[in-house]
Amino acid sequence: MANLVLVIHFCLVLFIVSGFIFFPLGHIAKWTWVRNFRLRLFHLVFMLIVTIEAVLGITCPLTYIENLLRDSYEGHSFVGYWISNIIYWDFPAEFFIGLYTFCLAWTIAIWWLFPPHKN
Repeated sequence: MANLVLVIHFCLVLFIVSGFIFFPLGHIAKWTWVRNFRLRLFHLVFMLIVTIEAVLGITCPLTYIENLLRDSYEGHSFVGYWISNIIYWDFPAEFFIGLYTFCLAWTIAIWWLFPPHKN
């Protein structure tokens, strides 16, 4: 079960990171899906949540749930081990606050530079 939470967490991270690249690239390439208002709103909200969690020192709920499940029920599988190493970095909190603040600023800039269509 913990590995399922980890995979969901990884998919959310992948969604957020890919938005930084695909929204501007898609605007230039004239891909219509990158201008979807709801998709862009989800991206902005997720990035805002991640940044607020980092600034306030709050553990991500998915990380918390995974840790609860992992301590109680199972160890890392091969895939779980590698996904975990991709998601979790061992850096000081200040690094993540700066990184997430920069990413949030980039997300807001993408909204301004490459605005979504209002549905």
